[in-house]
Amino acid sequence: MINLKNQMNKKRIDFNQPPKHFINITPYWLLGFVEGDGYFSINTSDYSLKFGIGQTYQETNVLEAIQTFILDLPGKYLVKRKNTNIVKVATYDQGKGPNHKPMTYISINQIDFLTNVIAPFFDNLIWLSKKEKDYKDWKLILNIVKQGKHFTDEGKELISLITNRMNNNRLSTNLSKEIAASSSLISLEERISKFLSSPSNYELQPDGKILIKSSGTYLKGRGNVGVNVLDENGEIVI
Repeated sequence: MINLKNQMNKKRIDFNQPPKHFINITPYWLLGFVEGDGYFSINTSDYSLKFGIGQTYQETNVLEAIQTFILDLPGKYLVKRKNTNIVKVATYDQGKGPNHKPMTYISINQIDFLTNVIAPFFDNLIWLSKKEKDYKDWKLILNIVKQGKHFTDEGKELISLITNRMNNNRLSTNLSKEIAASSSLISLEERISKFLSSPSNYELQPDGKILIKSSGTYLKGRGNVGVNVLDENGEIVI
């Protein structure tokens, strides 16, 4: 009994699996894993979005199995370069602190892949934790960015308001913030809905360039970026 206990949890040093061991990833297994260790993030300096999962480096084989599963998911997405690493798995030697082990992360930040593969996958599952609220807020921002509306003042304001209610701001220790936010929740949701239903801030030009209507400038190359261009009725043109 003592010998078994000394091989458990942080005392475990042998991470080898039996020869016939197979990592079977299923949709709801992955959802549960994401609800525990996944994250949906937004960089408010450049409005880039990311979905990822972090584990200690001993679990790299698990993340690689998840990588394969995700790459096999249905969905159309734009790949402009053959060497594009859409679903990245990387190990960082530097841990969180002197007593922490190196970490391995799986991360996805290509807007087109997030929109057409990741979002539909999670939309078809039933969440069981409050992380669903973070996912839905993250998806709102994803749609704002997809339409180029993060270039507008209202878009930037709405993104700020959405991010301020995500992640740690939902903790019970921030209950006062949650109560204050809930008082204006309906008006905020109405603003977001109306904003997203308006025509895209992108306009496709005859030469193939994409005009940012709010600034009168053209969208510059930023890697693999997919966009929706809407007409005056909010219908997708491209």
